[in-house]
Amino acid sequence: MRAPVVSPSLKLMSAVLALLAACALLPALGVAKASAEGSHDGTVAEAMAEGADGGAASVLASALARGELRVSADVALVAEGEVEPVVGSLAIDGLTYAVTGEGEAALVAAGPTTLAGSLAEGAADGSEDGSDDAGAGSAGDPAALAIPGTVEHDGVAYAVTSIGPRALAGCDADVVALPATVASVDDSAFSGSAVAAVEVAPGNPSYSSYDGMLFDADMTSLLLIPEGKQGAARIPKTAETVPPGAFSHCASVTSVTVDAGSAAYLSRNGCLYDAAGEALLRVPAGATEVVIADGCATVAAGALEGCASLRSIQSPASVVEVSLAVLGRSAVDGDADGGAPVASLGSS
Repeated sequence: MRAPVVSPSLKLMSAVLALLAACALLPALGVAKASAEGSHDGTVAEAMAEGADGGAASVLASALARGELRVSADVALVAEGEVEPVVGSLAIDGLTYAVTGEGEAALVAAGPTTLAGSLAEGAADGSEDGSDDAGAGSAGDPAALAIPGTVEHDGVAYAVTSIGPRALAGCDADVVALPATVASVDDSAFSGSAVAAVEVAPGNPSYSSYDGMLFDADMTSLLLIPEGKQGAARIPKTAETVPPGAFSHCASVTSVTVDAGSAAYLSRNGCLYDAAGEALLRVPAGATEVVIADGCATVAAGALEGCASLRSIQSPASVVEVSLAVLGRSAVDGDADGGAPVASLGSS
């Protein structure tokens, strides 16, 4: 099977690296005065002699700089009959993929106007009934990008198994649908995009979606919230892990709600608390004012991370502890960017 190989420039780089490795052996073999045949005035041989003490790398760099070495772009990198290196990228229908292994590819870039028009058949989100009531767009169907489960190039099919860092940066789709083949989504895959919701195809063994957010397959861990999500973020009753940092880049999320029956969390006044209501775990990044619920004793680490719009906090007398990392880990480390410029702090 032939796999796409990067154009001659990568072959050239690989050939140079191979040449460098070979040159590194020359001093050890005593080749200090190599033949200058084919070079200009014997300068290659002289450079090799000079580099016997200075290192083969400097020899090669010097020779290349003087134009005394030429490496053919047609150098064979594999023996006849062997599989060619699986490297390179594929641009198909406005999406760019990188070949990551035999028969596998990762989405690495999506053009800003690359839209499928509607979700591909079978690319529903697999969430529970009513999970998308607070999702993107109610006036008409949202613009959707359906990432294919497989792509084909030069007669070879590749399963799309991962979504790379910032792969959707600049993408103007409202909804992105992930196929069942995707097994890895980078934490920053949606950074820099206006995508408001992610949906996962039924049958995906690694992921699920709920209210436009990405969860693990069992819907117990919140993994990612698209930066373009707006309004309320709805946490399912099955959730056991909701990291506060997941909200930090979602400036348009203004409230958090928790489905009834959750054993781990509850919501009050649009904020996330532990099941007992004793710890404030997360204030949505788009909140402008917060009224901490009575009975809350602790404001946890990361609870206010990224809350750049927050102007007012009302705290009850029950609060006795506020984490030093309440604005996020970066604030503790001396970088308070993105923190909350609170104008007033009251107590009741």
